[in-house]
Amino acid sequence: IGIEVEHGVAYPNTSSEALLIVRNIYVFLFTVELLLRIFAFGKSFFCEEDEWAWNWLDLFIVLNSLWESGLEMAAQLGALSDGFALTGVTGLKVIRIIRITRLVKITRLARLMRFVRALRTLTQSIFYTLKSLVWALVLLALIIYVFGVLFTQAVNDYLNDSSNPPL
Repeated sequence: IGIEVEHGVAYPNTSSEALLIVRNIYVFLFTVELLLRIFAFGKSFFCEEDEWAWNWLDLFIVLNSLWESGLEMAAQLGALSDGFALTGVTGLKVIRIIRITRLVKITRLARLMRFVRALRTLTQSIFYTLKSLVWALVLLALIIYVFGVLFTQAVNDYLNDSSNPPL
């Protein structure tokens, strides 16, 4: 997603065939993974006690990815007519934003950390120090603000005093 955004900023109104191919490969792999999980778990895939929300999120992400890929392929093949309501498939900002939800799948790896004790301890330590970090950043911002005001006031006083030589 990051490479695609950078390409879009550097070369507006153009699309890269390589990025489209890589994106479609990932959509295919996600679709195959989802279908394999649905066939393996059957009905319990959608109503399992611990996993149901993640499974529905995966289904939502894959269906939106398939929708976007289908629209882009249809636009490239010229199947969309000019009278169709979608003018420019790349303008579908909502679908592009939904693609970011793929990153939420990474949070599923957090469940694996319960098996790695040292990594879990380190992660918990970092999490518990975040409160202190926020207050340290607030204090740092306050100090920078106060010294900024003092420096600005000192420079202004120096410039307004006629007895000082000009800079």
